[in-house]
Amino acid sequence: MAGMRTQYEELKSLLARGWNTWNTRSVLSHVLLPEAFAVNLGLRHPTDGLYLKEALFGRSGKDEEQVRPGPHATDGSYTEGCSPGLEQKEET
Repeated sequence: MAGMRTQYEELKSLLARGWNTWNTRSVLSHVLLPEAFAVNLGLRHPTDGLYLKEALFGRSGKDEEQVRPGPHATDGSYTEGCSPGLEQKEET
């Protein structure tokens, strides 16, 4: 069991590196691992001033944001998503 744990930790440290959408709370957050530095994007509606600081794909409630996933490189070198209600596109 100890050997499996060590192998898992080694694999995790190899994969969890660089910039990517590692934050499971928001696709608007881009995190640099292993440093744990994050850049969080926020969207403000130009007319009513509403501010969106977190967004997730697949939310379906009446007052929930509607965000569609776009292309996403597995290494995080490219990500894209859009919010049709705000006519906003996020590309990194």
